[in-house]
Amino acid sequence: MELAVGAITDFFDALGIGSFATTTSVFRLRRMVPDELIPGTLNVGDAPAAIAEALIFVASVSVDSGAAGGDDGRCGAGRLARRRRRRSLVA
Repeated sequence: MELAVGAITDFFDALGIGSFATTTSVFRLRRMVPDELIPGTLNVGDAPAAIAEALIFVASVSVDSGAAGGDDGRCGAGRLARRRRRRSLVA
């Protein structure tokens, strides 16, 4: 049962829904973990899956250096630093 909960909630996490809230709701509805142990259980249980998910996504997405503005994305900082500052309006 625990493996199924982890697989489903980590799938939702890959879609952008998040895994902590969904896992917490299943834990509480099924009374699988005492309430005082839920935060630690979430940290230990969801961390390996989140790390694996991040590594898979980073490895599978390729970024063209031209898409970052050329010069490996560094030229934007210089342009931004030279811009004139506008006065902010405080209401």
